[in-house]
Amino acid sequence: MRERYVIIISVSVLLITSCLGHFVLPGLLLEEVNPKKDNQFDSYISSQLTQRYFQDNSNRSTDAIIEIVCDQNLSDYGFPGTGTASDPFRIENLSLETTSFYLLYIYGTTKHILIRNCTFFARRSTIVLGPLAPGTVTIDNCTIRTRNYDGILCHADNVTISNCLFERNYDGISYSSCSFLKIVNNTFRNNYRGVFTFQNDGWSTIIDNYFHHNSGGVYIINSPHTTICGNVFLSNRVSILFDSTSPSPSSSFCVVTDNRIENSSYYGIIITGFLGQDFSRDNLIFGNSFANNNNSASSQAKDDGLYNMWYNKTAKQGNYWSDWWGVGGYKIDGWAKSYDFYPVAKPLHDLETPVPVFLKGRAIIFSAIAFIILISLAISLLFRARAK
Repeated sequence: MRERYVIIISVSVLLITSCLGHFVLPGLLLEEVNPKKDNQFDSYISSQLTQRYFQDNSNRSTDAIIEIVCDQNLSDYGFPGTGTASDPFRIENLSLETTSFYLLYIYGTTKHILIRNCTFFARRSTIVLGPLAPGTVTIDNCTIRTRNYDGILCHADNVTISNCLFERNYDGISYSSCSFLKIVNNTFRNNYRGVFTFQNDGWSTIIDNYFHHNSGGVYIINSPHTTICGNVFLSNRVSILFDSTSPSPSSSFCVVTDNRIENSSYYGIIITGFLGQDFSRDNLIFGNSFANNNNSASSQAKDDGLYNMWYNKTAKQGNYWSDWWGVGGYKIDGWAKSYDFYPVAKPLHDLETPVPVFLKGRAIIFSAIAFIILISLAISLLFRARAK
């Protein structure tokens, strides 16, 4: 009989240990690693962009419907405007479809260009940009579709893309070898990836966009100083991925904040370690709502990088995690062994899938029940011992 009670008590102790193992009390944490200081992380580089040197484009040719390889071509096509910032050349109100590889190709121009209110469908890329004079192209309120290729392929600095619909592309927007791209208030739906950047100069902003039913929402590869803010990621496979294949450039010193990341079939955010390396480092992730991502695993995010912080240390604000135990920190999967030390109790955004109330604070409940069972058994054994 005593052996039975010993077994019951042992099981109760294991239950308490198991519950406590899913969270960590702040006072018991190991000394927190201080991220390496970097002046670039605390200050923005000068707004003065380095002028890129253009190659001679006179003999350059593609099979695009609209091919612009010099400033004169803008006038040749008869587009309205003078090419200034206040009166740009306007490519607008067009509905074009082509079986050619490209639809609109712009290269080597210095004039300001506005592309707006257009519907484009192409066999390959609908719009190819750059290199161009920095800050001269804006794309607004367009619908971009391809036959599973890049919607917009950008190699130009300081381009603004806003209020557009990207649907059924391989990559909605793909950009490399450029900086200061602004991607604002667009919808990415049923693409392989919404936004993809590779080997980029960085300093781009991805703000207030809607990513729905894409395999990948935003993929940042070898691109530092990217800001991802105020977006909705809903029912993608992976919402955000940071990857680095070299120490420089790497996907480092990026900020991810104020995003709703919900119902990803895999992780909401992944910071990879390429071939076991930890090049993706010193990124800041806080103020986001993670809900019902990667439900089959123990964490909604994965970190294989180095010195990535999953909370704002100054404000002592982390992220909302729908599977948080209710006390202590939130453990992030991955080699980095990262924690969100300041998880938020309530969602920071309106969620599509409500989180059951009974899940909140369940660590305390389970631990309390296990403790009560343990005390009850101990008292029962004591009375039985005295009765004998």
